[in-house]
Amino acid sequence: MSSPKSLESPGDIENRGEVAPLEKGVQPPVNHVDEDNKDTGYGDTSTQIWKLYSVESEKYDMALVNGWKASADSMLIFTGLFSTIVAAFLIETYKTLQPDTGTQTVAILTQLATRPDSAAIPISSLDKALEFTTPAFAVRVNTFMFLSLFLSMTSALASTLIQQWARDYLQYSQPNAAPHKRGRVRAYLFEGLSQFQMRRLVHGVPVLLHVSVFLFFFALSDFLHSVDGLVGM
Repeated sequence: MSSPKSLESPGDIENRGEVAPLEKGVQPPVNHVDEDNKDTGYGDTSTQIWKLYSVESEKYDMALVNGWKASADSMLIFTGLFSTIVAAFLIETYKTLQPDTGTQTVAILTQLATRPDSAAIPISSLDKALEFTTPAFAVRVNTFMFLSLFLSMTSALASTLIQQWARDYLQYSQPNAAPHKRGRVRAYLFEGLSQFQMRRLVHGVPVLLHVSVFLFFFALSDFLHSVDGLVGM
């Protein structure tokens, strides 16, 4: 005869708060935990929104950063060539700020040749021959040349910093984490870009480079005008 316990159903056992024994060959149920929903506190709907935000923001960031990198690369190439040209002209224009020793030597020899053998050259004549006054055009030309070179090097430095900041932003804005955490990190970093006016910096570097080119053209025109008025025009 069967005992009373053996006649109990699984429902009766659950009502008493006990766990019903598993039948032979039956596997216990497995609770699948979605890692993306783990510790989010928002539920499945919110997780899907964070996933969509992460995907769309990653596309936007990739396009934005690639544009910054391409602009910085082109500016670095142009700045390198342009700075070389400005430096080559500076080697020549810088000489106009110093007295020409060849001209002074010719002036002294001319005075010696025009004086009698027994006559001495007055000190005042030597001082006058060695006297040098920096021409106004030389000051203008070299000032604009040095400003052009300075702005060009500043543009190169800013372009290098933009490349570095763009790589760091792309690396840290998309961490390997849950969608809600990745989205929050990206939003925080993007807000930092807006507060520090990153876009203005990126668009301001070409302006510096353009000003540098215009200063070089003005200095070159002034220098050529001092050599020949027709060529300088």
